[in-house]
Amino acid sequence: MTLTSRSFRIASAFSLSSWLLLGLNTQGVAEPLPMKVLSTTSEEEEVAQFDSSGEEEEQPQRIGYVGLGGTLGLSDDGETKLGNGGFSIMSRIPLTEVLSVHTASVVSSDGYSSFALTGSFPVGNRESAPTERPVIVPFAGVGIGVEFEDFDIDPMVTVGADIPITDTVTGTTRVNANFGEEGTDIGLVLGVGIRVFR
Repeated sequence: MTLTSRSFRIASAFSLSSWLLLGLNTQGVAEPLPMKVLSTTSEEEEVAQFDSSGEEEEQPQRIGYVGLGGTLGLSDDGETKLGNGGFSIMSRIPLTEVLSVHTASVVSSDGYSSFALTGSFPVGNRESAPTERPVIVPFAGVGIGVEFEDFDIDPMVTVGADIPITDTVTGTTRVNANFGEEGTDIGLVLGVGIRVFR
């Protein structure tokens, strides 16, 4: 074998080996995806999950107000001004979505005030649109009536309805009955309130 033939074979073998190594690195071996791409995708998914779960649900509107109006006496068997009627101040203080404190006062020199814990039952499109203003909110409850001339405290009941007119103005009507030692006084309370409680 001549020197030229041997050199040709060595060069050919070296070229074949280089080609095989290059082919394995570029075609025969599956290179892993860069870690930066994987981590970026994971972070995007975490952000999307946080955004979907972290959104704060809108709460239904609570009705709370202070208002002015009048009381019409329907029964005057007792000793309170509820049965006589007169200029009145009323309010609704929301405690939860269904529980509230309804107050009403007959303004006079020997005035009368009532404080009742009430449960309400909103009527309107609340199931499909819970944040929308209800059409009417009937309520009923029990509490105490205070007659300020002798500071007598009697049990009382109330039944009525609040009617939201706008987001800030609410009409209200209720019948209050005060059960005193001398008899029962009943009054019809009518008024309009401005939203101050949420």
